Amino acid sequence: MKASGQYFDLDTKHSHAASLFRMLQKGLLNTCGASHSVSLCLTAHEASKPSGQQVSDVFRVVMHHSASAPNQLVWSIKEIEFRPMDLCITGKQQSQSKPAHLAAKGTINVRSSHPITGTSSAGSAAVQSASLTEITNICASIQRLNASHCGECLGYVMDSLDTQYHGLYWPTAPLVERSDVTLHSLASVFAHQKVQSHDALTVAQGRHLALAVSAGMLQIHDTPWLPKQWGRHEIMLPKKSGLLLAGHPFVSISTEKENALKVNSIAPRQYFPSCVAIKNETVFALGRLLIELSMGSSFEELAEPTELSADGTKNALSDIITAEQLLPFVYSKSGDRYGDAVRRCVRCDFDQWKNSLDDDYFKQAVYDGVVSVLEEEARMFSSSLP
Repeated sequence: MKASGQYFDLDTKHSHAASLFRMLQKGLLNTCGASHSVSLCLTAHEASKPSGQQVSDVFRVVMHHSASAPNQLVWSIKEIEFRPMDLCITGKQQSQSKPAHLAAKGTINVRSSHPITGTSSAGSAAVQSASLTEITNICASIQRLNASHCGECLGYVMDSLDTQYHGLYWPTAPLVERSDVTLHSLASVFAHQKVQSHDALTVAQGRHLALAVSAGMLQIHDTPWLPKQWGRHEIMLPKKSGLLLAGHPFVSISTEKENALKVNSIAPRQYFPSCVAIKNETVFALGRLLIELSMGSSFEELAEPTELSADGTKNALSDIITAEQLLPFVYSKSGDRYGDAVRRCVRCDFDQWKNSLDDDYFKQAVYDGVVSVLEEEARMFSSSLP
């Protein structure tokens, strides 16, 4: 049973995000020997569609590819899209002893909820069938992609559990189509703006970034893309021709030497001590980040010595106390609506008896009390973005 109100199918989005990671983890084991990093774009627009409308689970991914690859692939950074696809009819190589979704490799017929050509009709998703080939070398396939393939599915990759197909597409409106695009962590942006004030995020950029990361958190929480504690070091912003594209944040993961995507190979960064006063660490981390975006400084810089232990280190309640002390300043600087969204995250104040993002009612309450509020805030500043 889903919660009432403007519920959107985050369970499906969440499942597809986890499957996307497994697919990349599997696919990069069978590709070139170069090191890679993979950045997933956090989007807000897909989370705002009410129940009953088709939600398009399009994942925008930037692949960073080492230029020193043994087979000398010419690309170093490419932006692509993966779209979940449902198997409709298996090909001739299907084994009678295997269920349909475990058919042998080769050419298959798939039914896609995303049109391969043409557009969907209003109020309904276009469902089309096409014969697609399994991609066994992601890097080589990406090299063949170019703008002429816009809207065309090059092939599919199956995740490591053999439960979900993902179609590979050239993005219709790429962010990274030029070589002068780089990714910068939000932590480095905060640090740099202390030296170069003209590089500081504008209010409009901060609002759109706040919306994207809050919606993205609901979509990829508790997957390898986002640890339970997260913040400015996990958020990457593209910079094109010296201009930050704050409305399109990414989270990034890298590859090991054996070409497998990292999962828990490095201990997650601890931003704050765990304690019973923090009812949901993932949501509190969002509140913490929203405070930083409002105040334009890192949480550590905003903390007062009286909020720390005698030796200057954090204790179990330090971040809770700092956040509570900063709330009046957030209200004063960013307004009541933004302040209310931050307060709800810091106190986990959503009028729910469960505080888990696995609970539909709690997830709905976070959407209503944070994402939808920040969506209104971002809309107010939409004309101020470059």
